[in-house]
Amino acid sequence: MKVALYCRVACESDEAIKNQETVLRVYAEEQGFGDVSVYTDNGVSGSGFDRPAFNHLNEDISAGRVGAVIVKDLARIGRNAIEIPNWIDGVRRKGVSFISVMDGINGMRAIPESFGIRCRFVDLRQRGNPALENPTVIHDNLSKAMPSRIEREHAKH
Repeated sequence: MKVALYCRVACESDEAIKNQETVLRVYAEEQGFGDVSVYTDNGVSGSGFDRPAFNHLNEDISAGRVGAVIVKDLARIGRNAIEIPNWIDGVRRKGVSFISVMDGINGMRAIPESFGIRCRFVDLRQRGNPALENPTVIHDNLSKAMPSRIEREHAKH
């Protein structure tokens, strides 16, 4: 089974790409995957899905040349919280396993609920929302938007 290692960074950085590739190669080796190919989009934004290496990866998936896709984290696939799960579901329907090393997704495990929130903040920051540059503001906004477990339990009664 051919395993695709997909690496992407928005700002061109040979070092960042090399680090991603190293993480993925070590993971693949530890899991016993032998036949690996690396697909790299260096300096390409994840805001869209039209990327040279990503397109090549999709062509190889459609042609049945890939049995598994491994990424460092879900954000390497992109930043759109709706399209990423759709893409992953499409890959899985073709019989291709999807693994996100840092997110703990292996094979058919569900995408974490927090992923949509992370994508939304990244998207807003990319659009130039200065309030999102301050981690305290992000925390305060999340706290307002997401009631605590205790508040949810109290609301039930």
